[in-house]
Amino acid sequence: MKALVVEDDEILRSTLTEILCIEGFEVIAAESVGRALKALSRELSVVVTDYHLPDRSGFEIVRAAQALGVPTVLVTGEAAREDIAQAVNLGARFVLVKPFCRRELVRLIREAATERCTLWRAKQLAKRLVLFDALVNGHFNAIDLDRLNAK
Repeated sequence: MKALVVEDDEILRSTLTEILCIEGFEVIAAESVGRALKALSRELSVVVTDYHLPDRSGFEIVRAAQALGVPTVLVTGEAAREDIAQAVNLGARFVLVKPFCRRELVRLIREAATERCTLWRAKQLAKRLVLFDALVNGHFNAIDLDRLNAK
């Protein structure tokens, strides 16, 4: 599984990266929204991002990850209900308030990443079923393979 960690505090970014590597994730680390958006891709299993970043809000990362179907865990030092509600409305799977324990962090990240993998597997199975049905029923020429692969 592959994770993107976005945190401007170098020590926390390094700690999060180390924890996720120990947990078996391949980790890409970024310290700003700009760098995170360049690293964001559909290949990611999960994004872990801070809310307050130097160049922009972590909400931009949540929004961009949501558009790609990548689950996000938003980490924040502030527990304002409005901010948490906005994060969830933008597509954050979980909001984790600092300080947090390692066990809770890992549990939420694993849950988000597992959901992503399960969804991907379901989509792959659906594609296979469509192709199988087309082959069995002789409708193979009617399938738009480019559209099927984009899903």
